[in-house]
Amino acid sequence: MGLESIQAPGGLPKRYVEPHTRAEIEQTIKALESGEMDPPKGRDMGPGYQGPQDEVALTREEVLGGLRDLLARTPATIEYADFTKLDLRVGLIETAERVPKSAKLIKMGVFFGDELGRRTICAGIGEDPEFKVGALLGGHYLFLTNLPPRKMMGIESHGMMLAASNVDGRPIPATFDDGKPVAGAKVG
Repeated sequence: MGLESIQAPGGLPKRYVEPHTRAEIEQTIKALESGEMDPPKGRDMGPGYQGPQDEVALTREEVLGGLRDLLARTPATIEYADFTKLDLRVGLIETAERVPKSAKLIKMGVFFGDELGRRTICAGIGEDPEFKVGALLGGHYLFLTNLPPRKMMGIESHGMMLAASNVDGRPIPATFDDGKPVAGAKVG
């Protein structure tokens, strides 16, 4: 993805969006706050921009606000050693049911092979009234298995199902559509 495809917060010019790590954004904010760096002369990015005639001066506060917004949306970088601490596994869902008095919580019985066995895991994936709990049965999904147990609506959950959001912001569980990996297989 090139810079031209990045939607700049607060109409920031490309040169202020280019720093893409948290450290670089923080450094740019510090330089602007201290006066070491000046705000841009105009907007050089955006759907309506056609040239210098469209440039509008940005205040230091506008630039700082846009960079702070960008910083809030930029994930922290982790070391590879931290990633290796995650125990990501394929789980075979054997049972699934809605949790009474919850709009979205699903309680699942998940098999992770002989090494980890069966676990109860709760996930907030059932918000959509059209969601069919039975469709989970027999499916191979992605789970984080080395979190400490957590009570959810009185049920102790022993892991986390991984999911992404659809265009409506509703969770879509991470699954393996092609092939059937072995329950309990490590991912990473």
